Amino acid sequence: MTSSPAFWNDLITEKSWDHLQALRRRFRFVLIGGWAVYLYTRSLKSKDIDIVVDYGVLYQLRQVYPLAKNVRLKKYEIRLDEVDVDIYVPNFSNPGIPAEVLLQEAVEREGFQVPALEHLLIMKEHAQFQRQGSAKGEKDSLDLLSLLVMGSIEWDRYHRLAQRYAPESPARLKQYLVSIQEALPLRLDRHRLARLKRGWLTHLK
Repeated sequence: MTSSPAFWNDLITEKSWDHLQALRRRFRFVLIGGWAVYLYTRSLKSKDIDIVVDYGVLYQLRQVYPLAKNVRLKKYEIRLDEVDVDIYVPNFSNPGIPAEVLLQEAVEREGFQVPALEHLLIMKEHAQFQRQGSAKGEKDSLDLLSLLVMGSIEWDRYHRLAQRYAPESPARLKQYLVSIQEALPLRLDRHRLARLKRGWLTHLK
């Protein structure tokens, strides 16, 4: 793993990365969440693991791990040491984009199947909105900004996807960008962030 700014304790993120690699060797999945963002940005590492699987792989996981079903949040869960693994499945889970869409439209990145960048942006905006005010919400906020800083978003595609799957996303993203002033863990002081925001907001009118 390359060095990056720290948000979570390095010992925990290294353990999480090791568990993720072990899962990749045994199971087919689409990686979402903070680790998917890291594969794009090489910015902040993640503590938790978030994956999308089909029901065949869910059955395989159940044979190996004690799997818990979270009906309220529409996902399955595994605990590996200090690492939480959240598992999303088709026609049940919707982490901002329906799980079945993520399985169908994943792309390859550094040996993992991950969502396309615009899918990931919608999901991170969704997560940040849902968890704002918490430590995980703060990490979602930084992940969201790190995706934008890349400068690789295809905004027309983002708007088409948002219109289909998350119509509220552009307005919420605009509101979020207007409100945030700095992101020091990403080395974004007020002046640099203000300059970047002006460009992003032109796509969110």
